[in-house]
Amino acid sequence: MTFFLFIICSTLEYLSSLTLMLVMFRFDVKEHFFKFLISSILLSLISNTLIQQNLDAISPIIQLLVFVFLVYIILRVNIFNSIIMVFTIYFIFGLVQTTLVMIYTHFGVVEEIKVYTDSAFIMQVSSSFYMFLFALIIYLKHGGFSFIDHKSSKRKVLLLNKSNRYFFIGLVIALILFIFVNVLYYNSEHPPYLVIAIIFLLTLMTLLYLALRRDDNHV
Repeated sequence: MTFFLFIICSTLEYLSSLTLMLVMFRFDVKEHFFKFLISSILLSLISNTLIQQNLDAISPIIQLLVFVFLVYIILRVNIFNSIIMVFTIYFIFGLVQTTLVMIYTHFGVVEEIKVYTDSAFIMQVSSSFYMFLFALIIYLKHGGFSFIDHKSSKRKVLLLNKSNRYFFIGLVIALILFIFVNVLYYNSEHPPYLVIAIIFLLTLMTLLYLALRRDDNHV
């Protein structure tokens, strides 16, 4: 039962991240949803295998590489765009999950989060819910970026063009802030969980606002 719960919750994590990625970069969700559902199950099985083999240390790297490869193959974008898309979603997911960890810890909802435990399942489902929610908001508001599409493997890569430069500048600033706050967190005897959660929540809201801006190629 624990194995199936892990696969289900982990699949939700990957599927929510991939759905947000499709919406944020304006791919057709209906066209690719089933393929990414299968990919999410595959990634979950890989994750479980790595955990069972005590390869937790390299698990994120392996999963990231598989993630990039799947996006490259399924969406037919060039490898650079695949890396940009996956990194963006990975970081946003990291912000969401860290924010929830801080909130839940502050209010005593969860204590120590360990794999295959109820606390881990709560975190996985909660994180997935908010990723799906962000995807829905961006979809309904017609936000996101159109500089990457199925023809991007044949096009010049324009990472910081006029339509998306503010988002990616915000992403870099958010990454620096994320690293800085985490360094303070791990070096503090009594971390201010709620303060950290508020900082990361405001960061997420800023990135969401920037993602909702219509770019020059919006149709």
